[in-house]
Amino acid sequence: MRKTKEEAELTRFNIIKACYEIITDKGYDRMTRDDIAKKLGMTRGAVNWHFKTKEDIYLATLHFVMNELKKGREQWTPHQELSVMERMRGLFGQPVQQLGYYHFINEIPHYLLKDDRFQVIEQMKIKNIQRFTQDMENWLDELEQETKQPLSCPKAEIAQILYLLFKGLHSRNSKDEYAGELFLKSLPGFLKIVIH
Repeated sequence: MRKTKEEAELTRFNIIKACYEIITDKGYDRMTRDDIAKKLGMTRGAVNWHFKTKEDIYLATLHFVMNELKKGREQWTPHQELSVMERMRGLFGQPVQQLGYYHFINEIPHYLLKDDRFQVIEQMKIKNIQRFTQDMENWLDELEQETKQPLSCPKAEIAQILYLLFKGLHSRNSKDEYAGELFLKSLPGFLKIVIH
């Protein structure tokens, strides 16, 4: 019996989800298409029908994770009705809520980066960093307007520091949520330091 388009899309999603879980558990190099088939109660041939190679499954999973991270980030950028501090707390809370996704996207095996398809993921990550720092600069402009006080350092430098702090929240070393929660509590104090 032929699957409908919706059923095929659901199967692809389940394969991607299984890929994410298996790689998170044992790494990309040790994951096999047989692992995915077994986890989903499918044949390897059924997995191969949706994705021709192991790399294709991994790429689809990386794109899925990047999209989830983008959705998490973008839920805070358009909210002009929220104060800058509320948006920053929301944005900086994302690494705490989506820590697994951040670890997953930052652990692409180096030998795969020779493949142009994986280079696209790296380029997306660079664009996300640029977008993050630009958003921070815009929000710092708003913060100056809200507080009616100038910042003590150039906005570009503060935005870079904020990015490094954000990156630190989702590094492999920040496995516990306490570090993220502690940073979120100290964010208002940090911003007061940079305001005259």
